[in-house]
Amino acid sequence: MIDKTQIDVLQQRIQLQPTVQFGSGPETLPPPATDSQIAAAERRIGCTLHKNHRQLLLEVANGGFGPGYGVVGVDDGFHDPDGGALESSHDLIVSMSDSLPEGFRFAPLCDWGAAIWSVLSCTDGMVYVFYEGSFYQTNDDLTAWISKWLDNKDIWASMFAFSDTKLPGLPPMKRIASVNGRKVS
Repeated sequence: MIDKTQIDVLQQRIQLQPTVQFGSGPETLPPPATDSQIAAAERRIGCTLHKNHRQLLLEVANGGFGPGYGVVGVDDGFHDPDGGALESSHDLIVSMSDSLPEGFRFAPLCDWGAAIWSVLSCTDGMVYVFYEGSFYQTNDDLTAWISKWLDNKDIWASMFAFSDTKLPGLPPMKRIASVNGRKVS
C-alpha cells in the first residue's frame, strides 16, 4: 500500500499546483471512486486493479491528477482527452496492440498523447509504456511513478529508459532516441 504520508503529500500537491502535466486538467477533481465503481471497471477490463491503483482512486480522487494528461478515472471519474474513462481507454489500448502478451492484465494510468500511454500491471504494480502497439516495462512501480511526479522529475524521459525485465511475449527492450520530436536520453 502507498503510505499515508505519500497520500497526504499527493493531496497537498493537488490543492496547490496544477493537477496534470499537459492540458488544463479538471477545474476540480472528481470525488474518490466507490468500491462499486471500481468493481464494475474491474469486471469490464478483466482484472482486479493493483492495490496501490485502487487506493489512489478510493482515497485521493477518481483520476484527474498526476503526469501526462492525468490519471484516468473509472466510470464517472476523470476521462482521457478523447473522453474515455479507464474502461474505454483499456479497450482502445487493446485494439491498438499488435499482440497482447498471454496473461498480461493491465489498467490504463494516463495518456501522453500520440497513442502513448502509461499502464499499470494489475499483478505486480509495475508501470509499462504502451507505444507503437507494444508494451515496455519501465523501472518504476506505481509508488515510484507518483513519487517522481511529486518531485517534479521528468517522467517522460524516464519512461523510455526501459528495464532489462520483460514479460514473455514482449518484444526486446529498445532505447528510443525521440518520440514526436522530443529527444529522450
